[in-house]
Amino acid sequence: MQLSTTLFPNSVLVHDDLRAHLADHNNSVRVFAAILLSAHGKDSRAVTVLTDAIASGDPRRQQAADALKQYGAESVQGLINVFGSQTKFSFDDPKEIAPKTLVSIGEPAVPGLIAALNTARGQELTEVVRTLGEIGPSASDAIGPLTKLASARPSGSGSEVLYALAQVGPNDGQIADFLVTVILGSPARDLDAEFAIRRMAAKTAVPCLRAGLERSSQGSAVYLADALGSFGEEAAQAVPDLIKLLNNSGYNLSLVTDALGKIGPAASDARTALMQRLKNSSGYDEGYILEALGKIHPDAESTIPAIIAAIRQEALHTDMRRFRITAEALESMRNAAVAEETVRSLERFDDGIGRSEGLFTGLVIREIGADKWQRYGTEILRAALDSTPHECDEYGVFRNGFGALGSFGYLAKSAIPEISDLRPQFSGCGDVARYMEEALKKLDPSRGNSVK
Repeated sequence: MQLSTTLFPNSVLVHDDLRAHLADHNNSVRVFAAILLSAHGKDSRAVTVLTDAIASGDPRRQQAADALKQYGAESVQGLINVFGSQTKFSFDDPKEIAPKTLVSIGEPAVPGLIAALNTARGQELTEVVRTLGEIGPSASDAIGPLTKLASARPSGSGSEVLYALAQVGPNDGQIADFLVTVILGSPARDLDAEFAIRRMAAKTAVPCLRAGLERSSQGSAVYLADALGSFGEEAAQAVPDLIKLLNNSGYNLSLVTDALGKIGPAASDARTALMQRLKNSSGYDEGYILEALGKIHPDAESTIPAIIAAIRQEALHTDMRRFRITAEALESMRNAAVAEETVRSLERFDDGIGRSEGLFTGLVIREIGADKWQRYGTEILRAALDSTPHECDEYGVFRNGFGALGSFGYLAKSAIPEISDLRPQFSGCGDVARYMEEALKKLDPSRGNSVK
């Protein structure tokens, strides 16, 4: 068969021979015949054989998929049927080939996929929805059915249908309004709707997100702000709205702060609001604020001292020490006359993990009891004090603080001596010492890592 098709590819006899082999009892022969027949023109009788080759995981499944692309709408139903296959494979899943083929077919596949929205269930429905989304704006006819499906909240495909809507209508204001409405009114789906609207065009999404902020609650506002931040500088028009949110709320608004940082220098008007929140912040919130200040590049003269002050303040309240059970620590305890029974009970904590004093103390007390801690606590802490460099920046305050200083470049060069004075405080903190040296190098590249 292969020789005749090579020598006489357009022969009527060869085509008739290939058609006859589509009904061969041997599956490999059927698939080979369908691929060869499709290589020399379309024949609808080959479609079923080709889609079955994909569904069954035939070794020529990719060749079958390539052949099916030319059949357009005619091959859609067979490819959709692959989604519902219960067969499991150890190799690349045929269910990955089927949607890729439908996406390649593009717009001609859309009517069949829309029809399947009414009949498919479970994972098959999810794959149909996802495929429409991947086809993109060419599947705009699916906007109505997808919106109806999203409103019905089908189990298993809730997030995918929101993503698909954004992909098929990235410039459709009604879709953006719908997604904002979901964020505002559906706590179970607000995060999915946020991720969906991020896929839309900024010129369409940003005005709708801003309008949503006007009628949002504290809970939904952070998701709207986070979505705005994903558009970066293109969301600059939303900066006044985000500043208002910062000024009017006592809640932890790390996502709002992060959004302003992502917008970048276009959000420099947020400096006053961020500096005000910095005075009363702590933990992760403080880290986000410092990071945002470094990204929006506000006035260096007044901002740099505030950042250094925040780093100093955090250093005062952060226990830089780490305690760790090691063989050497256990031996030191013995030498300090800690009872052997107590020493042995701590051997199992030789896990290579350094802990802050609070965590370490709690761990040991639970193991040996408060009475023994009262008696031996001082000796145990002294023996377990870890002198090797360790991680100190639990909340990202130091990383973001020094990163913000570095972002000012030569504008912060005058602060080099003050920053350098912090070195002794972070001598045991490998992470913070690294952040500080990186910042110093950015402030004066000519001096490299030898900044003093």
